Amino acid sequence: MRKKSRIILILVTVICIIGEITCIHLKGSNVIATDTIAMIDSEEKLNMENVEEYYSYKDADGKLKYKENVGGIYKNSFGKYVVQFVKNSSAKSDVQLFDDLQVEYVDNSYNELEIVNEKIIDYFLDNSEPCVKLIANYIDVYSNKVIVELENNSINEQRNFKSKVVDSNLIEFIDGSRIISSLNPGGDLGQPPCSMGYRAKLNGKSGYITAGHCVPESSVNGTPYYTGTVRKRQFSGNIDAAFIEAKSNVSLTNTLEYAIGVTKSLSTTTDSIISVGQKIGKVGRITKSKTGTIKSTNWSGVIDGVYLTGLFQATIETEREDSGGHVFLDRMSTSANLLGITTGVAENDKYYSVFTYAHNINRVFGISRY
Repeated sequence: MRKKSRIILILVTVICIIGEITCIHLKGSNVIATDTIAMIDSEEKLNMENVEEYYSYKDADGKLKYKENVGGIYKNSFGKYVVQFVKNSSAKSDVQLFDDLQVEYVDNSYNELEIVNEKIIDYFLDNSEPCVKLIANYIDVYSNKVIVELENNSINEQRNFKSKVVDSNLIEFIDGSRIISSLNPGGDLGQPPCSMGYRAKLNGKSGYITAGHCVPESSVNGTPYYTGTVRKRQFSGNIDAAFIEAKSNVSLTNTLEYAIGVTKSLSTTTDSIISVGQKIGKVGRITKSKTGTIKSTNWSGVIDGVYLTGLFQATIETEREDSGGHVFLDRMSTSANLLGITTGVAENDKYYSVFTYAHNINRVFGISRY
């Protein structure tokens, strides 16, 4: 019986190549499609453009839309184009048969999915302060659903989304992860509300340094922030720093968030010897790029109720959320050697700034630059 099915497949395929006919394309004993087949010249190269054009039409506004019985089109891992048709569709499928095309049946038409997705888009475009913490929404052809990524994918948040935005069984909720294309020295971390210092590795894991006072002690190995999980933290002695192991979607660079003159990046070298009067550069999320001069190489004092020692002080403009941002000796080169990170600024003098030495952080945390 298997042998007969195989022979039927070959025969029907040969017949279908001849011209436009109605036939049944069999695979073993499973019917893949029973439809009118419009043939394409065998010499014509199959690509996504001509496949999509064949299964689409132009609406009143001239916009190209899939036919009502089409669920979607994609290219599978074997390089074959797959056309999805809606199950039990009343419209007859125009199945275009040639070697590289395969057929699937799905529950929802692409146009139905698009309507739901557009409603979501309209809501978030119209609401500058939405009631739902959305990460992303999009049509997923593989699952034949509209995917909604939520920052907190809880039942309550899903209910909130359904009541405020749109309620549809075409939606699939999943855990979302904040998209960050790259995180640069001096860049905005979002949460915690501080600046990135510099990238480093701890036990072979990539991450970055920021100020220790930016994160609580309880955050170590706890709930992740947008960009990663706190693995080390110290706010005592001569260290005000935290190492945050980066999430897989975060790309860490040595390119300065804001260039200072010709200086555009950090080298992997860390300076440890400095002198009063030397010129430094600093990058942070609030003041962006600033320059100043070193005033003290061995500063001690109280910051947020904690007595710190062995820091350095400089006359340079700083704001509170610049904390964690890097500082370097300004040698007027395109790539600068790291000196330290921002620890604090005087309440009544934004030019009285204090910094933690990077070489102390690297030694105490056991991290390496890269």
